[in-house]
Order: sequence, then structure tokens, then C-alpha cells
Amino acid sequence: MFLGSDNSMSKSKAIRLDRVKALLLLLLEEPLSKLDIQKLAFLLSRDREVLWRELKFEPYYMGQYSEVLDHDIEELSQLGLVRGDDKGVSLTEEGLRVREELRREMRRLFMELIHYVSDEEMKEIEEEFGSPEEWEDEEMKDFRED
Repeated sequence: MFLGSDNSMSKSKAIRLDRVKALLLLLLEEPLSKLDIQKLAFLLSRDREVLWRELKFEPYYMGQYSEVLDHDIEELSQLGLVRGDDKGVSLTEEGLRVREELRREMRRLFMELIHYVSDEEMKEIEEEFGSPEEWEDEEMKDFRED
């Protein structure tokens, strides 16, 4: 996913996020230790074959470990999107901004794809996430009206 290609950010600040880096930005609602990040990513990827293969988890003395995940945390740190301290890994101001841009892009993609969702699949979505009327984002509330 390529973020920052619009006029809101100069081209020199444009960031290319792969699936793992995007996942990391979305997971960091609050500071998490690297161990907690590893555990969360392991659980999230178990049922998602593409992500599972990409993360390449292997047994380690504190549980499953992904060198790819650890490397991506370091890359995000070098990009100035995350920082580590005694509380764990957390988003910087720039990381918060990029995460919001990522969420907007995900909403846009969702809006494009929702028209291909069957009524039965829509019921499953509503069971999992609630009905569109309950969603806070106005753009998301009206997606079925198009």
C-alpha cells in the first residue's frame, strides 16, 4: 500500500507499506511490548495463510517468533513512525497520521468492494461488526445507499 501520494504529503514523504507494516500500525492503539506484538501477530496470522507465510514464524524460547516482524518494527522506527521506550513500542505523531491515512484508504477500498457482497455475507458482517447504522464514520453508514 502506497500512502502519501496525494497532495497532503510531499513526494519525499511518501511511504510504501507492505501488509506487515500496515498491520503493525493498526495494532498499536496503545504501547505494546515486542513480545506482545509477536504474540498478537502470531494469533492474527494463524488463519490467514498469506500473512502466515509472510511472517515466517519459528519456535523460540518465549514462544513463536518472526524475524520479519522484528525487522519491520525496526524499519518503522527508522521511518519515524514508531518509537520504543520502557512502555513498549508506540506510534509517533507521524505514525498516528499515517495510521489514519491507512484507515481512510481501507474505508475507501471497503466502499468499493461492498457492492460485491451478497446479502448473506452482509448479514455475517453485521453479526461480527454491527449494522452500518451503528458505525461512527458517516461515510461508512451510507455505503449501501449507492
